[in-house]
Amino acid sequence: MGLQKCKEQGIGEIFKKRPYEDDYKYANKLNFDTFCKAIEFIMPDYIPLVKKAKLFLIDSDSMEKITTTEAAIKPEVDFFMPFPEVAFEWKAGVVLLADTQYEQKMDGTRKFIEAYNVSSDTGYRVNILHEGEIWNIATTENGKIMSDGMIKNTCACTTKGKVIIKDRNEMENMLLNIDPSGLFLEEYKNHIFYSVGLALKTILILNTLKGNFILEEKPVKIKKAKKRKYQIPRSNERPKFTILSPKNIREKMGIAAYSNTGRTVTPHERRRHARTYPEHGRWKSMAGKTIIIPATWVGPSTAVRKNKKYKVRLDL
Repeated sequence: MGLQKCKEQGIGEIFKKRPYEDDYKYANKLNFDTFCKAIEFIMPDYIPLVKKAKLFLIDSDSMEKITTTEAAIKPEVDFFMPFPEVAFEWKAGVVLLADTQYEQKMDGTRKFIEAYNVSSDTGYRVNILHEGEIWNIATTENGKIMSDGMIKNTCACTTKGKVIIKDRNEMENMLLNIDPSGLFLEEYKNHIFYSVGLALKTILILNTLKGNFILEEKPVKIKKAKKRKYQIPRSNERPKFTILSPKNIREKMGIAAYSNTGRTVTPHERRRHARTYPEHGRWKSMAGKTIIIPATWVGPSTAVRKNKKYKVRLDL
């Protein structure tokens, strides 16, 4: 049924145009709320997981930094999940990562759910969700994230919740029908792991961008609908996390910019970060050891404006 419906609406051909994250021509906006709705429709077993996920909003400027940064990153040092479950919303969709062993470090297996939206020339829109696992995170010399993994399931539904692709086999059959050689199916899987790898790289960039901070924003009072039909709290009912410069954070919090009071040494902001001592250096007793340097923030790190609470997360 799913294959026939996709053929009728031209969805199959759209899969051939599925973009990478730096090409949004064919990617419709699938935000976190749409993602939650799709989970409730076609992957209800993951409702508890999505409820716990912390939502990070990645804007275009932040995405540009993430996709173009090729710094020498050491996953064994720089990779640590800010929370056991995180969801990233960016222009082309949503990726959720969850620790299955709750250690938040590089080693171990992680679940992922990758979601996006496609539409045909007829205006028929479909939400696609992929669920699987990843492990063995590593980086190449040019900063690209590599990992092993597997896609365990694939589902798709219309914007109104009608299921059109119920499992991975049905999706793979549809893609093989488009290209019997199997090359397109392999390319399609690579797209999925590219998005998941980008989420992993986002975490690494979060941990190594010392000039920016993570700002938490949440409502002072949550206005819940009296007869709420959904189970997963939407974006207006949960904390949201963004990556911003100190200047932009102060503007959003309504706090005056810091000015020097005449001290010889001007205080400055510094992100919490890891530092590894060299094997052959001044501090022989610390050779090869990694420590966490605490964050420094100048002035108030919390504020309330209208119905929103803001907090600079110095612990992340």
